[in-house]
Amino acid sequence: TSNPQAPRYTIEPMAAWDFIDAEPYLRLAGQPIEVLVFGSLAARHAVARQALLTLLDRARLKVLDVNLRPPFDDAATLRLLLERADWVKLNEQELRAIGAAGRAATRAATSIEALARSVQASYGLAALCVTLGEQGAVLLCGDDIIYRQRAYAVRVVDTLGCGDAFLATWLAAMLEPLDPAAALERAAAAAALVASSAGAVIAPV
Repeated sequence: TSNPQAPRYTIEPMAAWDFIDAEPYLRLAGQPIEVLVFGSLAARHAVARQALLTLLDRARLKVLDVNLRPPFDDAATLRLLLERADWVKLNEQELRAIGAAGRAATRAATSIEALARSVQASYGLAALCVTLGEQGAVLLCGDDIIYRQRAYAVRVVDTLGCGDAFLATWLAAMLEPLDPAAALERAAAAAALVASSAGAVIAPV
């Protein structure tokens, strides 16, 4: 990447989380699962992928955090997860990658809003949130509404953890429930706070 502040990842294969068993989670959570938040990396191995699909079948609200980390960015697996999701959070690069690899409707879109709308329609998503770094974020809810949020002006120290902070805050606010615009604003503030500090979490004051 050309951004020196962007984190780099080394994701080792054959890790413990590639062999997750769904049964303990089912016993712990009960049925149905109210909200299931999952990342696309969790489906890179067949064992964990099957466990995830089993859990998704029992979840009322399914929230996908897209994490395209080559070589773990298989298009067929990503489509499968998008088809199962209700709400999706992803960044601009991931949105464009999905659009480029997707159905005919997504290939014709050019602007972020148009591409997001096309991806949302293609997969029947109730909500699609696109983070845009220093340009803020865009949230699509329902059929007609697009919410836009500017990024907070901070001195960026480390972007590691910004996406997770954004997603956690946005999801909690949406479930509170806050108005989508207020939820987006709160999530942007959380991401800015993380970006202004070293590391993925805020040091206690």
